[in-house]
Amino acid sequence: MNDQTNTNSVLSSSSIGAFLRSEREKQGLDLNDIFQSTKIRPNMLEYIENEQFDKIVSTSDIFLVSFLKSYAQALKLDPAPIIKKYYDAISQKEEGAAKGSMSSLGISPQMIIISICIIIVIAIFVMIIPGMKPMFSQKKQKQSASNELFVGELDNNVDFSYQNKPVTFTEHNAQTQPALPPKKEETIQEVQVEEKTAVPENHEVSDTQAEKYFLRLKAIEKTWLKITVDDQSPNEFMLKPGDSLSKEAADEFQILLGNATGVEIFLNDKPITVEGRPGQVVTLILPR
Repeated sequence: MNDQTNTNSVLSSSSIGAFLRSEREKQGLDLNDIFQSTKIRPNMLEYIENEQFDKIVSTSDIFLVSFLKSYAQALKLDPAPIIKKYYDAISQKEEGAAKGSMSSLGISPQMIIISICIIIVIAIFVMIIPGMKPMFSQKKQKQSASNELFVGELDNNVDFSYQNKPVTFTEHNAQTQPALPPKKEETIQEVQVEEKTAVPENHEVSDTQAEKYFLRLKAIEKTWLKITVDDQSPNEFMLKPGDSLSKEAADEFQILLGNATGVEIFLNDKPITVEGRPGQVVTLILPR
């Protein structure tokens, strides 16, 4: 690698992409040269140099960080300062977005603290008031009992003798009946259904299962590839030596391989010969 001063100069550069483009041009290299060294597609290299990271990063920045590392190593630079500068830029962007959203809503830190205190006070009252309610209700009942006054004349024609008669309470709760055991016929039917649905031991594979194709790839060199299974959306992978990948298809596989000698390919456990030289981009359609 170049000396440490040359590598750390990215920290004072205006952007990561501009620094990498400048270093590449100083060494007299073009994007195809970087592609041959890193197997990163030229359009991805252009995104990096133009700071269009959002076109590379989808849900995770693992691929982007890997691309930055490979690009720096292809230029014989220390990738650590470049990756650190990228993460610093992401952190500053997130902090600025958070502050911008708060300022756009007119929310200050002081207002947030006051709001939290108010919420805590309300929560305390909500927990205390239910416990105090029975105390107030008992006090109110005592006051109402002490303030009861009977005003008027007694009607001598009213018969109060019923108050001294005994009262009998009858329970009308329905008695629970024990559950009846299942009938013998129903049990026999259930056993018969289970016997019909049981799968025999010598179950043969159906024709639809036999027609499927199983693809297995094993990386022996660092390579990039894109696989399209049947009519599904394509998937891209960056494999390093020792990595393996398995796919299943009903009709065919379409493979764009960034390094003709980078992987071993097996279709239904049968090896597939790939013609090409190291670093050559080839396209395969399997089965042929």
